[in-house]
Amino acid sequence: MKTRLGLALLSGVLLVAVGAPAAQAQGPELKVSVVHAPKKPGPKDPALSRVQGKLEKTFAGYKSFKELAKHQFTLGKGGPATLKLPNKKDATFDYKGKNGTTHKVAMTIGKNTFNLAIPEKRLFFQAGLKHEGGILVLALYLK
Repeated sequence: MKTRLGLALLSGVLLVAVGAPAAQAQGPELKVSVVHAPKKPGPKDPALSRVQGKLEKTFAGYKSFKELAKHQFTLGKGGPATLKLPNKKDATFDYKGKNGTTHKVAMTIGKNTFNLAIPEKRLFFQAGLKHEGGILVLALYLK
């Protein structure tokens, strides 16, 4: 009787251990602001008031900045996060883990993949895609 009970308990433990799917690692929350930076002057976008100075300093060759879209994702949950850019390309963000306070994210646009090291709780820019007389700037923030 004890042997049967022991085998039944052992079988139950093995079924739970083997049959349970591994939980997917959940990464940080990613906020993405898609900004158009043309070379022509234009009005200031109130949606960018908190980052206007950083944009002007970082992208001094561009005369105005307009937020085109905002997105928010939890990385690592359910696989890569994808957003459609105004230039009809997809940007995919695939969480690769954390090293200290820096998160590793593979960003793919078209056939190009960029391995980013994004600092936690600090604004990070990724830019350069041509768009309507300027460029697209992706303002990334991880928390």
